[in-house]
Amino acid sequence: MLSFLFILGVLTIDLNICNGEYYAITRNPNLLDRWASAEIELVSKLKISSENISSMAVVTRYIQDFDDAFQTLNDYNETAPHRESSSAVTSNPVAVYRMIRRLAYQFPDLRTQVKPLDEGLFYRLHDNVRLETKDVQDTIAGILRILHVYNFPPSSFAEGNFGGVETGTKLKGIHCYEIGREALRLEFYTLSIEWLEVALVKARNDSSIDPGLAKSLLDVAILKHDEKLDSRGYYDPYYYNQKLVPILHYPNYTATRVKQRDVLEYYYSRVNDTSTWYLNLKFTAICSRNSIQTAEEKSHLFCWYESKADLYWLIGPLKMEFLAKDPDIVQIYEIIGERQTEDLKKTVEENLRQSSVVDSSPGAAPGAQMVSNIRTSVNGWITEYSHPTLYTVSKTMEKITGLKVIGKTASDAMQVATYSFGGHYEAHLDALIVKGFGEESAGERIATFLYYLEEPQLGGQTAFTEGRKWVANKWIRYFDQFSNRRCGLQPVERYRIPANNDCIP
Repeated sequence: MLSFLFILGVLTIDLNICNGEYYAITRNPNLLDRWASAEIELVSKLKISSENISSMAVVTRYIQDFDDAFQTLNDYNETAPHRESSSAVTSNPVAVYRMIRRLAYQFPDLRTQVKPLDEGLFYRLHDNVRLETKDVQDTIAGILRILHVYNFPPSSFAEGNFGGVETGTKLKGIHCYEIGREALRLEFYTLSIEWLEVALVKARNDSSIDPGLAKSLLDVAILKHDEKLDSRGYYDPYYYNQKLVPILHYPNYTATRVKQRDVLEYYYSRVNDTSTWYLNLKFTAICSRNSIQTAEEKSHLFCWYESKADLYWLIGPLKMEFLAKDPDIVQIYEIIGERQTEDLKKTVEENLRQSSVVDSSPGAAPGAQMVSNIRTSVNGWITEYSHPTLYTVSKTMEKITGLKVIGKTASDAMQVATYSFGGHYEAHLDALIVKGFGEESAGERIATFLYYLEEPQLGGQTAFTEGRKWVANKWIRYFDQFSNRRCGLQPVERYRIPANNDCIP
């Protein structure tokens, strides 16, 4: 049994919007599963058959990289069914990166050297899509996002240690070099420098890349960092707190340099502020499951069994937890069953599309949407009138809150979304800030129901370290609530969620 969050009046801040037309297919976990399963099957056949192979060197290199990435991977079993082993691959960011890199850079050459062992197998791997450098870059972006949110050191991550969890797969010098190079392209200077330092150490041991090449790019990254630092008029988490060239030869160089991120976190942990950096750091803290609530705020939080919201709950009360105040956030446990969860997921699985955001750019038409890097999920939509399970789930929502959920203008269609590793949705507004989304007939979005259908093994708040995350949400509209939840007497009044008919203070 899984749970969901009920959030009233959600207000967050929209940060760092990056527009983009490119649909990152590597963000679809179902497609990743199919690729992983097909690749595992392909390699198993290559290992037992040397017929119809023009170049054994190409095949050997492919198999060696495959084995190096997966042989010691946690939960990977070469003798298990391919789909079982594929989940071990697609739940691990290092394994996914190495798979996407092989399919983009090595698979096209492999296919020309091997006459099809199984044409259908090759089609499944190709899947009408040729993976390219931009797909590898998008996978690297997911890794960089994880390191930024959780502040993992690249040296540990490259060894397969994710925040103290050993995952059994590692990166070579060439991989660390590519990640550092991409971080440099994105101007994530602290990450770029640290990844290239790891690449230099590994290059001296595994010979996967010339150490001189890694050292040259590291020098470039340091110089660019120092050059750009002069032009920064504000703190930036992707910079150090001082120029690096003057301290490079210090015996304790790495201990001497300090990330501006660490300075900011130390400062803002002691003050309240409304600046963008303060809100950004607080958002990152929430994403990494660090509490940002004061002792006073925590003292008002509690759990309870709800039995009076509706007669339906008299026999089996709801397990509820008050998580935050103003806006009020309540988590309700064990409210949706496994069968319902799987039903909702299966309904949208074959029709998942890249999630979009409201296009608020100048001149955009009302209701216009666009693909953006601030949101990396894929999603699908379901309505009560087309799906009996959702109708039942929506009726349950009504019994919990007393709000009207079912009706043409009572709520939006249910959105079911899934994220692969490193997936995220930056801070944003659920409320409508532009016209064209039914606000004239249905009113503003006043509440969000968020169901957790499947949680990843590690992470899960916003940037997902391992595994995948499935969520479903309903946005409830304002106008249809007039007879259910009447307005208070004050022009500005916090909505308080009742706890057994007593409003939460």
